Amino acid sequence: MTTTSTLTREQVLKVARQRQAAAVKAEIDKLHLAVEWAALNPGDVVDQTRSWEERDLEVAGDGAPTVAEFSIAEFALAVGMNTDAGRVFIGDAVELAHRLPRTWARVGAGEVAVWKARKVAQQTKALPVDAAAFVDRALAPVLHTCTFAQIERTVEAARAEFDPQAAEQRRQADAEHRHLTFYWRQVTSTGQVPVAGIMDLADAVALDDNLKAKAATLDPALPIDVRRSIAAGMLGGAGEREVVIYTHVQADSRMVEVENTRTVVLTFPRCVFPGCSRRSRSADNDHITEFPLGRTNTRNLAPLCRHHHRVKTFTAWTYHRTGPRTFTWTSPTGCSYHVRVDRHIR
Repeated sequence: MTTTSTLTREQVLKVARQRQAAAVKAEIDKLHLAVEWAALNPGDVVDQTRSWEERDLEVAGDGAPTVAEFSIAEFALAVGMNTDAGRVFIGDAVELAHRLPRTWARVGAGEVAVWKARKVAQQTKALPVDAAAFVDRALAPVLHTCTFAQIERTVEAARAEFDPQAAEQRRQADAEHRHLTFYWRQVTSTGQVPVAGIMDLADAVALDDNLKAKAATLDPALPIDVRRSIAAGMLGGAGEREVVIYTHVQADSRMVEVENTRTVVLTFPRCVFPGCSRRSRSADNDHITEFPLGRTNTRNLAPLCRHHHRVKTFTAWTYHRTGPRTFTWTSPTGCSYHVRVDRHIR
């Protein structure tokens, strides 16, 4: 199949170069805007004993300014990111501007790609001030030609020189692969959660023997893998479980009405804040219309992850339900975001 172009080869290449230059400038501008946003939303000292309220986030390394935690979400949405990605992006920009000034200047001049400068910033956030300055002096002049391996070697050399204790801790951590991980964000619809781990051989043999012994006392009609899973669960306690139900009680009533909030999870499989993909099974059920004006029922509940629940509670973010599975959010600066929550996470 052939197509007819209205442009010559030279014209196509010229337009391509123009588009690339515009894209590079846009990426640089976004980094500068992230620094400006951080300056407009400085982190204030907060009462750490009040766990729900706003925090001053240390988005970059030692000596860099902190950022007000709840300000991240709005900037992130403005640049097409979710809150987590926005936190990293602002942190990278602050790290470059305040702790890697030579690299920052080369990025601003278009001499170093934004993605490569961000790679350096992400590596240096954990370094002390002197070590970050060492990396900046060493890499800034040649960063445009550096590989990831060269960046990592320079960072590790700085860590060993200026923070040998941290370097040794990282070495030991890299050599230690034992773990036991519960994947809470992958809870199934039947209330089961994947578990994975790596153990010492002797510990694994002892655990296996223990599970075999406990499984042998359970219903033999069950498959052996099911009995072993139940036996592992029995290690967590004596078999009795406590279920805590939180309810709202009307002041003039002695009766408590408990709604089936499982429907909320089935209807909304993830947090309904714009751009968030955290699963609703580990989220809070938020009152769309605040209690007591709004009742605790499935029509007035929506899942918000703990972070975005706090954002909605302590800032001027508001939202309302516009359909069975649609919401409109309004940011503190008046921008609107429309969310349609699919039944299945893609």
